[in-house]
Amino acid sequence: MDREEILNKAGEAVAQKNFGEAKQLLEDYIKETNDTDIEVQKTLGLCNVNLDQYPEAKENFEKVVEVNDDDATSWFYLGMIYEGLNDIEKAQKAYEKVIVLREDYKDAYKNLAIVHLKLKNHDTALEFASKALVIDNTDYQIHYIMGTAYTAKKEYEKAVASLLEGLKLKPDHALMYNNLGSCYLALKMIKEAQEAFEKAVELDSSNATSYYNLATALQLQQKHKEAFEYFKKSYEIEPSEFYLSAAAVGSINAERWHDAIVYYQKLIIAHPEKQNFQYNLATAYQQTGKYNEAIKLLTQLVATNPKSVAMGQRLADCYEKTGNLQMAKNTYTNLIRLGKIPADVYYRYAILCMKTDDKDKAETIFKKVIQLDPKNPYAHKDLGVVYLSQRLFDYAKEEFETAYKMAPEDSAVVFEMANFYHAMNDFQKAKELYEKAFKLAPEVMDIAVFRAINYLRLNEIDTALELFLDAMKKYPSQHIILFNIGLIYYQKGNFDAAKEFLSDAYSLYQDPETMNALAMTFYELKEYENSKNLAHKLIEQFPDNINLLLLLAKSYIELGDAQNSVRYLEKIMEIFPEQPEAKELYDRIKGVI
Repeated sequence: MDREEILNKAGEAVAQKNFGEAKQLLEDYIKETNDTDIEVQKTLGLCNVNLDQYPEAKENFEKVVEVNDDDATSWFYLGMIYEGLNDIEKAQKAYEKVIVLREDYKDAYKNLAIVHLKLKNHDTALEFASKALVIDNTDYQIHYIMGTAYTAKKEYEKAVASLLEGLKLKPDHALMYNNLGSCYLALKMIKEAQEAFEKAVELDSSNATSYYNLATALQLQQKHKEAFEYFKKSYEIEPSEFYLSAAAVGSINAERWHDAIVYYQKLIIAHPEKQNFQYNLATAYQQTGKYNEAIKLLTQLVATNPKSVAMGQRLADCYEKTGNLQMAKNTYTNLIRLGKIPADVYYRYAILCMKTDDKDKAETIFKKVIQLDPKNPYAHKDLGVVYLSQRLFDYAKEEFETAYKMAPEDSAVVFEMANFYHAMNDFQKAKELYEKAFKLAPEVMDIAVFRAINYLRLNEIDTALELFLDAMKKYPSQHIILFNIGLIYYQKGNFDAAKEFLSDAYSLYQDPETMNALAMTFYELKEYENSKNLAHKLIEQFPDNINLLLLLAKSYIELGDAQNSVRYLEKIMEIFPEQPEAKELYDRIKGVI
């Protein structure tokens, strides 16, 4: 087969993109004939370029230009090959040679612009891109290159203009939309950036970068839950550490704590030395109620970072949630020893002191909070609660009034002010404040309950019952609500209803008050065996309680057990000889026995 036949046959294979077949034909021909014809070398070089065989392609085209130095196309291919081999200096010289040979060689200008982008010669890149644009202003790649150069120069408005021109010519170019979105982000045009990234995702749903960029734009708009879904998608497409880290941070911001646990566990396996990963995992454990797991991590972190207030606070909170209040207090104590601690740390410490009934310490610390943050209404409110528990009523009133002046529309402040007046038996003033607190926060159970209790104290029984029944619809299994409804029905003489609600309350919490009310209800319903049994349980705790002893005696009378009734009546008269009902019953029974 002669040279022309080989070139024609190889050309047909190249046209069909069968570069391997064409290469084999040409190499066999050269081996057989030892022909060094430059057309054969050019065609073979073209095959090697398309097969990414750059070292061989380089050898082919260097042979061509050695013979024909004026072959612009071969110099252009050489430039591409040098780029592929990362020999940028030779690539630049090759493209410059092309332009010398052919001033209108558009692609040489384009590639020179790209070379100068790689060399960070952004102005030079723009010069060559502009020359290419003069030759052909319909080539979207030129606008894309110019947009990239302007972006590198941080001339984002010019970059946007170039990229928009490019997208007019190539509206399905996902990467260009990504770059456009990045420029909009730099210009703080967040909504426009989001739209550009959404278009990039629409055009190429398999590109992890597009999802990541869209998530970033959403996150900047505080749309953390939406952002997380796209961070998650980027990691699913490309499970690299970069996207894993982004998804992990996104899960924290979106409060997707279970996802955060999974991501940070993976990150810690890869980087056990990174404490920020451990801290975020501890945060996720805390938020999902896995306090012991959080404590294990946080104790280590606090040991190595004793001055970290955030870590210490989180550890103290976990101790508090597990009921280890003393360890929580100890943690706050260690933080406070550091000095220059924010007021909120002192505040949390004071709250813990209240929970552990360390009222004197709580008083001292709340005063410290007020010293550091005198406009903190909660510190004044809670100091008032401490004073009220110490029966220092004037001091308490002063603190509550101060808090109320600072935050008259804060439901917690208004509620505690109402509680103060309730404790002072000023139920009318308390009523005004409970009503206000309820309007501010109708969803808070304590406000609803104490509002109803205050109506009981005002002897507005029907209103109280209505409010408790309304509260029960929202909080159906709350002891305090069921107990008070039962008590009201008892007072109204509806003993069947009283029994129903008091029994439900008793099933939730067997406290003396509920037991006593239920025992009395059983007695009124003539269920004397039940009233006797409950009264016996209470007598074990309160052996000298006159009312309980009397209830027992009366129950035994109704059960026909005169001997036991006399025994309890005699005990009553030992404690209180002049108890009239006991005396009357005793005299009546003794006269019969």
